[in-house]
Amino acid sequence: MSGNEYESGDATDDDCYESYYDDTDPFQDDNNNNYTTNMHTNDPEQFEYNISTLLDVQTRFEPSTFSSSYIHTSSTPGICSICFKNQANFESVVCNHAFCHDCWSQYIDTKFQYQNCINYECMKCDNRIPHNFVLKHLSSDKKKELYKRLVVRAMIQNNPQMTLCPGTCDRVFEAIGKPIPGKVECELCGLKFCFQCSLSYHAPASCDIMRNWFKKCRDDSETANYISANTKDCPKCKVCIEKNG
Repeated sequence: MSGNEYESGDATDDDCYESYYDDTDPFQDDNNNNYTTNMHTNDPEQFEYNISTLLDVQTRFEPSTFSSSYIHTSSTPGICSICFKNQANFESVVCNHAFCHDCWSQYIDTKFQYQNCINYECMKCDNRIPHNFVLKHLSSDKKKELYKRLVVRAMIQNNPQMTLCPGTCDRVFEAIGKPIPGKVECELCGLKFCFQCSLSYHAPASCDIMRNWFKKCRDDSETANYISANTKDCPKCKVCIEKNG
Protein backbone atom coordinates (compact mmCIF):
# COMPACT_ATOMS: atom_id res chain seq x y z
CA MET A 1 0.00 0.00 0.00
CA SER A 2 1.42 3.37 -0.93
CA GLY A 3 2.15 6.22 1.44
CA ASN A 4 -0.38 8.37 -0.30
CA GLU A 5 -3.12 5.97 0.70
CA TYR A 6 -2.10 6.20 4.32
CA GLU A 7 -2.02 9.95 4.12
CA SER A 8 -5.48 9.96 2.64
CA GLY A 9 -6.78 7.76 5.44
CA ASP A 10 -5.19 9.97 8.12
CA ALA A 11 -6.78 13.04 6.66
CA THR A 12 -10.19 11.37 6.80
CA ASP A 13 -9.70 10.38 10.44
CA ASP A 14 -8.61 13.89 11.35
CA ASP A 15 -11.78 15.27 9.85
CA CYS A 16 -13.83 12.86 11.97
CA TYR A 17 -12.02 13.83 15.15
CA GLU A 18 -12.44 17.51 14.41
CA SER A 19 -16.19 17.10 14.01
CA TYR A 20 -16.39 14.91 17.13
CA TYR A 21 -14.50 17.34 19.35
CA ASP A 22 -16.18 20.43 17.94
CA ASP A 23 -16.26 22.87 20.86
CA THR A 24 -18.70 25.30 19.27
CA ASP A 25 -21.18 26.52 21.86
CA PRO A 26 -24.60 25.01 20.94
CA PHE A 27 -26.28 27.99 22.55
CA GLN A 28 -24.70 30.50 20.17
CA ASP A 29 -25.58 31.30 16.60
CA ASP A 30 -23.12 31.76 13.72
CA ASN A 31 -22.40 35.33 14.82
CA ASN A 32 -21.64 34.24 18.42
CA ASN A 33 -24.79 35.87 19.72
CA ASN A 34 -26.26 34.10 22.76
CA TYR A 35 -29.83 32.89 22.61
CA THR A 36 -32.09 30.75 24.73
CA THR A 37 -34.44 27.99 23.75
CA ASN A 38 -38.15 28.69 23.87
CA MET A 39 -41.29 26.62 24.25
CA HIS A 40 -41.58 26.10 20.48
CA THR A 41 -38.26 24.19 20.22
CA ASN A 42 -37.62 20.50 20.85
CA ASP A 43 -36.04 21.18 24.24
CA PRO A 44 -37.34 18.32 26.48
CA GLU A 45 -37.08 20.55 29.54
CA GLN A 46 -39.72 22.94 28.23
CA PHE A 47 -43.36 22.59 27.25
CA GLU A 48 -46.10 24.78 25.84
CA TYR A 49 -47.93 27.19 28.10
CA ASN A 50 -49.94 30.38 27.89
CA ILE A 51 -48.99 33.53 29.77
CA SER A 52 -51.51 36.00 31.18
CA THR A 53 -51.76 38.51 34.02
CA LEU A 54 -53.48 37.91 37.33
CA LEU A 55 -56.05 40.55 36.39
CA ASP A 56 -56.85 38.70 33.15
CA VAL A 57 -57.41 35.46 35.06
CA GLN A 58 -59.55 37.28 37.63
CA THR A 59 -61.69 38.75 34.85
CA ARG A 60 -62.10 35.29 33.34
CA PHE A 61 -63.01 33.55 36.60
CA GLU A 62 -65.03 36.34 38.23
CA PRO A 63 -68.47 35.58 36.68
CA SER A 64 -68.46 31.98 37.96
CA THR A 65 -66.46 32.45 41.18
CA PHE A 66 -68.35 35.43 42.58
CA SER A 67 -71.77 34.65 41.15
CA SER A 68 -74.89 34.77 43.29
CA SER A 69 -75.37 31.91 45.74
CA TYR A 70 -78.12 31.19 48.22
CA ILE A 71 -78.62 34.18 50.52
CA HIS A 72 -81.86 34.52 52.49
CA THR A 73 -82.90 37.96 53.73
CA SER A 74 -85.76 38.79 56.06
CA SER A 75 -87.30 42.11 57.07
CA THR A 76 -89.28 40.62 59.95
CA PRO A 77 -88.32 42.44 63.20
CA GLY A 78 -86.68 40.34 65.88
CA ILE A 79 -83.82 40.08 68.39
CA CYS A 80 -80.40 39.28 66.94
CA SER A 81 -78.75 36.45 68.90
CA ILE A 82 -75.30 38.10 68.53
CA CYS A 83 -75.84 41.74 69.49
CA PHE A 84 -79.23 41.23 71.28
CA LYS A 85 -80.67 44.27 69.56
CA ASN A 86 -84.06 44.57 67.98
CA GLN A 87 -83.30 44.36 64.26
CA ALA A 88 -85.29 44.11 61.04
CA ASN A 89 -82.61 43.16 58.47
CA PHE A 90 -81.73 39.51 59.02
CA GLU A 91 -79.56 37.47 56.62
CA SER A 92 -78.55 33.83 56.43
CA VAL A 93 -76.92 31.32 54.07
CA VAL A 94 -77.81 27.66 53.43
CA CYS A 95 -77.75 26.75 57.13
CA ASN A 96 -80.53 29.32 57.83
CA HIS A 97 -78.75 30.71 60.90
CA ALA A 98 -79.98 34.28 60.63
CA PHE A 99 -78.17 37.29 62.11
CA CYS A 100 -78.50 40.99 61.50
CA HIS A 101 -76.63 42.70 58.67
CA ASP A 102 -74.44 44.73 61.06
CA CYS A 103 -73.18 41.63 62.91
CA TRP A 104 -72.38 39.84 59.65
CA SER A 105 -70.48 42.91 58.42
CA GLN A 106 -68.48 43.31 61.61
CA TYR A 107 -67.60 39.61 61.72
CA ILE A 108 -66.44 39.38 58.10
CA ASP A 109 -64.75 42.77 57.95
CA THR A 110 -62.77 42.23 61.18
CA LYS A 111 -61.65 38.74 60.18
CA PHE A 112 -60.47 39.95 56.80
CA GLN A 113 -58.71 43.01 58.21
CA TYR A 114 -56.59 41.09 60.73
CA GLN A 115 -56.17 37.68 59.05
CA ASN A 116 -56.60 38.29 55.29
CA CYS A 117 -58.93 35.32 55.52
CA ILE A 118 -60.77 34.14 52.39
CA ASN A 119 -62.62 31.16 53.88
CA TYR A 120 -65.40 32.07 56.27
CA GLU A 121 -67.78 29.90 58.26
CA CYS A 122 -71.18 30.71 59.67
CA MET A 123 -71.02 32.33 63.09
CA LYS A 124 -72.96 29.39 64.56
CA CYS A 125 -71.89 26.35 62.50
CA ASP A 126 -69.13 25.25 60.10
CA ASN A 127 -71.04 25.92 56.85
CA ARG A 128 -68.99 27.90 54.34
CA ILE A 129 -70.08 31.43 53.46
CA PRO A 130 -70.22 32.06 49.67
CA HIS A 131 -67.92 34.63 48.10
CA ASN A 132 -70.69 36.98 47.02
CA PHE A 133 -71.97 37.08 50.62
CA VAL A 134 -68.47 38.04 51.84
CA LEU A 135 -68.14 40.78 49.20
CA LYS A 136 -71.52 42.18 50.20
CA HIS A 137 -70.35 42.70 53.81
CA LEU A 138 -66.82 44.05 53.32
CA SER A 139 -66.70 47.71 54.27
CA SER A 140 -64.73 49.23 51.34
CA ASP A 141 -64.13 48.75 47.62
CA LYS A 142 -60.39 48.40 48.33
CA LYS A 143 -61.01 45.41 50.59
CA LYS A 144 -63.35 43.88 48.05
CA GLU A 145 -60.75 44.08 45.28
CA LEU A 146 -58.06 42.64 47.57
CA TYR A 147 -60.42 39.81 48.55
CA LYS A 148 -61.06 38.99 44.88
CA ARG A 149 -57.32 38.88 44.15
CA LEU A 150 -56.66 36.58 47.13
CA VAL A 151 -59.45 34.22 46.08
CA VAL A 152 -58.16 34.03 42.50
CA ARG A 153 -54.61 33.45 43.76
CA ALA A 154 -55.83 30.56 45.92
CA MET A 155 -57.68 29.09 42.93
CA ILE A 156 -54.55 29.26 40.78
CA GLN A 157 -52.42 27.61 43.50
CA ASN A 158 -54.94 24.75 43.73
CA ASN A 159 -55.17 24.33 39.95
CA PRO A 160 -52.59 21.82 38.60
CA GLN A 161 -52.82 23.43 35.15
CA MET A 162 -51.73 26.86 36.39
CA THR A 163 -48.92 28.42 38.36
CA LEU A 164 -48.01 31.92 39.52
CA CYS A 165 -44.63 33.44 38.84
CA PRO A 166 -42.69 33.33 42.15
CA GLY A 167 -41.47 36.86 41.42
CA THR A 168 -43.43 40.09 41.81
CA CYS A 169 -44.86 40.46 38.30
CA ASP A 170 -48.26 38.76 38.90
CA ARG A 171 -47.92 36.68 35.75
CA VAL A 172 -49.85 33.43 35.44
CA PHE A 173 -48.58 30.46 33.41
CA GLU A 174 -51.16 27.95 32.19
CA ALA A 175 -50.10 24.60 30.74
CA ILE A 176 -51.64 23.86 27.34
CA GLY A 177 -51.35 20.08 27.66
CA LYS A 178 -50.62 17.83 30.63
CA PRO A 179 -48.65 19.76 33.29
CA ILE A 180 -45.14 18.42 33.93
CA PRO A 181 -42.25 19.53 36.15
CA GLY A 182 -40.88 21.50 33.21
CA LYS A 183 -38.88 24.71 32.92
CA VAL A 184 -40.77 28.01 32.82
CA GLU A 185 -39.05 31.25 31.93
CA CYS A 186 -40.53 34.60 32.96
CA GLU A 187 -39.17 37.25 30.61
CA LEU A 188 -40.41 40.04 32.87
CA CYS A 189 -38.69 38.83 36.07
CA GLY A 190 -35.91 36.87 34.39
CA LEU A 191 -36.70 33.84 36.57
CA LYS A 192 -36.41 30.22 35.48
CA PHE A 193 -38.47 27.97 37.73
CA CYS A 194 -40.24 24.62 37.87
CA PHE A 195 -43.88 24.68 36.77
CA GLN A 196 -45.08 22.25 39.44
CA CYS A 197 -43.27 23.41 42.60
CA SER A 198 -42.25 27.01 41.67
CA LEU A 199 -38.70 26.42 42.95
CA SER A 200 -35.67 27.29 40.85
CA TYR A 201 -35.53 24.82 37.99
CA HIS A 202 -33.92 21.67 39.36
CA ALA A 203 -33.66 19.03 36.60
CA PRO A 204 -32.80 16.18 36.84
CA ALA A 205 -33.80 16.17 40.54
CA SER A 206 -37.50 15.67 41.28
CA CYS A 207 -39.72 18.16 43.14
CA ASP A 208 -39.88 15.84 46.18
CA ILE A 209 -36.09 15.66 46.37
CA MET A 210 -35.85 19.46 46.27
CA ARG A 211 -38.52 19.90 48.96
CA ASN A 212 -36.74 17.40 51.22
CA TRP A 213 -33.41 19.12 50.57
CA PHE A 214 -34.73 22.56 51.54
CA LYS A 215 -36.36 21.05 54.64
CA LYS A 216 -33.03 19.52 55.63
CA CYS A 217 -31.29 22.87 55.10
CA ARG A 218 -33.85 24.61 57.31
CA ASP A 219 -33.44 21.97 60.03
CA ASP A 220 -29.65 22.22 59.89
CA SER A 221 -29.90 25.99 60.12
CA GLU A 222 -32.00 25.77 63.29
CA THR A 223 -29.48 23.31 64.78
CA ALA A 224 -26.68 25.75 64.06
CA ASN A 225 -28.65 28.59 65.68
CA TYR A 226 -29.18 26.50 68.82
CA ILE A 227 -25.50 25.56 69.04
CA SER A 228 -24.47 29.19 68.62
CA ALA A 229 -26.89 30.40 71.32
CA ASN A 230 -26.45 27.66 73.94
CA THR A 231 -22.91 26.31 73.67
CA LYS A 232 -19.29 27.41 73.84
CA ASP A 233 -16.05 25.85 72.66
CA CYS A 234 -13.67 24.61 75.33
CA PRO A 235 -10.73 27.06 75.36
CA LYS A 236 -8.25 24.14 75.60
CA CYS A 237 -9.53 21.26 73.46
CA LYS A 238 -12.13 23.21 71.41
CA VAL A 239 -14.88 20.67 72.09
CA CYS A 240 -18.38 22.15 71.95
CA ILE A 241 -19.80 22.32 75.51
CA GLU A 242 -23.37 23.03 76.66
CA LYS A 243 -23.95 24.29 80.20
CA ASN A 244 -26.96 22.48 81.61
CA GLY A 245 -26.79 22.91 85.37
